[in-house]
Amino acid sequence: MKEKKEKLRFREIWKNKRYRAMIILGFYFVFFLFLIGSIRSSRGNVPPTSDTTTTNISFESLDNYEATYTFTIDSASHFVYTTRYQEEEVIEVEETNEEYYIKGDTFYSVKDQKLETTSDQLYGLSFFKLRPDELSKLLKYSTFQHQTEFQDDRIRKVYQITVKGFFSWLDGSFQDADETITITTEEINGLMTIFTIDLSHYQNETITITYQNHNQLSNLETNYQ
Repeated sequence: MKEKKEKLRFREIWKNKRYRAMIILGFYFVFFLFLIGSIRSSRGNVPPTSDTTTTNISFESLDNYEATYTFTIDSASHFVYTTRYQEEEVIEVEETNEEYYIKGDTFYSVKDQKLETTSDQLYGLSFFKLRPDELSKLLKYSTFQHQTEFQDDRIRKVYQITVKGFFSWLDGSFQDADETITITTEEINGLMTIFTIDLSHYQNETITITYQNHNQLSNLETNYQ
């Protein structure tokens, strides 16, 4: 009897157009809630994609990039622009319009598209020492101080190394000095973007390297003889 009464009551409610519309709307509402929940659940099971060509590369092994070297000496800035693809690199000195080329472990000067082996010294420093693999060693020899995280995903890290330690890394020489050298790096999503060596406490010089186009070059075209 109870079931019959409930059926009769439902039929009476169903005959009412207003109530019938509300029931149908309620069914649709529940259906869409279920559908949205299913979509969110399926999305949660899919692993996030990543750009392996750019993010999964360590600074130490970075060999495909463009960079700007800024040597600030006695308040004057000197710019060097480089393009590197694996073991080849083209270097342009803005101040003198000189061009250099690296092939493997050999450093060349370029004159009229002809190559001539020369020293890798630029502004008093070995250029090979200012490449990512050697700079990574410098960080290992340095003492980490602190880091700052920014809202735009930048991470700034600060290191310090003694003058003795720095020159031991640079050229194996001994410097009897108590000053410290500060190294500051910035990276975004694991990619090194800025590397700064502040020598101002020892000599009035700062070296800043700005990296871009990580792992984006497909080759390095040259016409050298």
